[in-house]
Parts: sequence; structure tokens; C-alpha cells
Amino acid sequence: MAGGEAKVFRPRILKPVADVPAETKVALLRKVYEAASGPFIRQVSISYGDTSKHIRIFTSDGEATEEWRTILTLSLTVVAEKDGLLQTAHEAISGCGGFEFFDARDMAALGRKVRERAVKRLSAPPAPSGEMPIVIAAEAGGTLIHEAIGHPLEADAVQKGISPMYKGAVGKVVGNEKVSVLEDPTMPGQ
Repeated sequence: MAGGEAKVFRPRILKPVADVPAETKVALLRKVYEAASGPFIRQVSISYGDTSKHIRIFTSDGEATEEWRTILTLSLTVVAEKDGLLQTAHEAISGCGGFEFFDARDMAALGRKVRERAVKRLSAPPAPSGEMPIVIAAEAGGTLIHEAIGHPLEADAVQKGISPMYKGAVGKVVGNEKVSVLEDPTMPGQ
């Protein structure tokens, strides 16, 4: 497609975040706050963010790609206390799209879930120590890969030879062949 028309990725957005009044965003936070509050809850912290980007990429082969990306994030931390013991629970959700991202989710249920997790931890036995197998939740796998592999694989760092793990590895196999990592902004909501 050298020198041809740009590939354009523009997701379907029903409620652009720029058009959503601040009062609507505050109402969302209040709903989560109220659901997360209750007996034994000492603190509820909620963080909301939305960013919109228009990205253009031009290659030396003459190819061009344009992408519009809106990312929404809501992060909730709840601290529970009983008899001087503090326990914390956290949950964050994030995705691409418009404000309808939150309409499609039961945000009060999210608040209750995090509150209940923090309160349950008040009566949990101490965690065992030592080496043991772990299971990674599907939603945590992407974050783990991003932090462990993604940052060192950033193209500019690899090309400049400053990537700590992949310096001099261009064109070489760098991981187990049974593992595949895909980043595709054309997938809805991804």
C-alpha cells in the first residue's frame, strides 16, 4: 500500500467523553463511593480519568495509519478497619470507547465487591510464606506482560540499543514460542 491512502481506525463512540458534563462524571463517582462505603470502611479513594488521542503514523515505506483512541479508567481503593487492623482492597477497570463504557457495567456492584473484599480481609488468616504456584487472572495477564515485556520492547529503546533486555535482539527469537502477544487497536474496546 506504499504511497496509498491511510488506514484509518476510528471506533464507534456513542457518548464522547468531551460531551459528557462534569456533573455526570461526578454522579458516577458518587454512585461508586456510596456502594463502597459502609460498616468498617475507613477510607474510599476513587480515581477517574479519560484521555483522547489522535495518532498518525507514517512509515519510510510511504504507508500511513491514523487512529482515534479514547481510554477511560476508574480505579477504586477501599480501606477497612477493625480493632486497629487495616486491610485494603483495590479494583481498576479500563477500556477504549466513549462514556457508554460505564453504562455497560454495574458500577455500584463494583463498589460493593471491593468493599466486601476489604472487609473479608479483616478476618483472613495470615498468608503463608515461601515458594508456591500462582494463578494469574485473565485481566491481570495483560498488565503483567505490559510491565515485564512491553516497556523493554518499546521500539525506540530497542533501536537505540538501550533496552535492558532486548539490546541487540532485533530479528532474534526473544521468548517461548508457545506464547503469543497481540496488540490490535482495531478490536472493539481494546
